Amino acid sequence: MANGPVFVSPAGQGFDVFAIYAISDIMVAYPKWADSGLRWFEIFDRVDIAAAQRQAKLNRDVGPQRYGVASVLFNELRRQFEPPAPAKRDKKAEAAAARATTDAARLAHIERRIDLGASWRRCAMPRQIISASGGLFASNSIFTTPCSSPR
Repeated sequence: MANGPVFVSPAGQGFDVFAIYAISDIMVAYPKWADSGLRWFEIFDRVDIAAAQRQAKLNRDVGPQRYGVASVLFNELRRQFEPPAPAKRDKKAEAAAARATTDAARLAHIERRIDLGASWRRCAMPRQIISASGGLFASNSIFTTPCSSPR
């Protein structure tokens, strides 16, 4: 392999053979990125290939430098080409919101039933007025108040 840079970009970054092979590997693996036309070049202008090469050189005892450069470049390119993944749903928060909605509806229903019960109780309460002679009702009506229609 060559000792110095094989290619120098307009920004002054020197690419060696490992970087060229890494870029080629990415283009083969992700042809949609490479076929994006001018966008491919615009994104590569923002990627620091020299930093990717330095990182791969530090890790060359772990794996081949070509693959190290490719993995660092892939991470940079993926951030630019692929939209971020949608945020995970917070199931606990959704369940709490559903419970709060259900509880509010249940409370409104209970309050409505209490109001209806109170109005029926007023309407249907028999007179407790009993005459002293014989336990008969003092009047013919058994209701204390006239019934009003429920709400």
